[in-house]
Amino acid sequence: IMSLTPGTTEMLFAAGAGDHVIATVLEADVPQAARKIPRVGDATALDYEKVINARADVVVAWKNINSETMIEKVRSLGLPVYLVQAITLRDIPRSIERLGALAGTQKIASEAAAGLDRKIDLLDAAHRPKKTVTVFYEIWEGPLYTIGGEHIISDALRLCGARNVFGDLKWPANIVTREAVIKRDPDIIIVSAPIITAREWAGYWAYYPEMRAVAN
Repeated sequence: IMSLTPGTTEMLFAAGAGDHVIATVLEADVPQAARKIPRVGDATALDYEKVINARADVVVAWKNINSETMIEKVRSLGLPVYLVQAITLRDIPRSIERLGALAGTQKIASEAAAGLDRKIDLLDAAHRPKKTVTVFYEIWEGPLYTIGGEHIISDALRLCGARNVFGDLKWPANIVTREAVIKRDPDIIIVSAPIITAREWAGYWAYYPEMRAVAN
């Protein structure tokens, strides 16, 4: 199996199929054993010569993370592609079960999926706030990118008692204007980036003290 995202690689290991993964992408470093697997690029750009030379029987990609162009290019090389799609946290255990079926490791995959289901149940029961807070979730600066309603992080926010202010946008990643963020006036701004970069991006919002997230 060749895995084209860090997330699918982690799910394959959880499904008991880690020994079947012969190639993956940069940043696929969970679990520790995944770090030893040869790389064929990253989730947005592949070295197709390495893809061919890996001689995988099947390629596992994540719909809406790997681009349609990438997926079609891999298919054009004669490689069958299995697509994972996870929009909610509940989709992850189901994806693990299906990957276990793909790899012939159903028993391990079923046990892992059941364990995740239990954890999600516990989280769902623990986080039932009386008041929902609104969140702007920033993933890039210049241009300003955020997540849409069909990104799995939006579901994670919901589980924590929060609502993505751009949950009406359907694409997983979307360019928005700073004016649009100010207009939606979130209670909280979450910046997702390495710590030094995140501090820099967060500092830009200080110029808008009229926003609730900044004022509070």
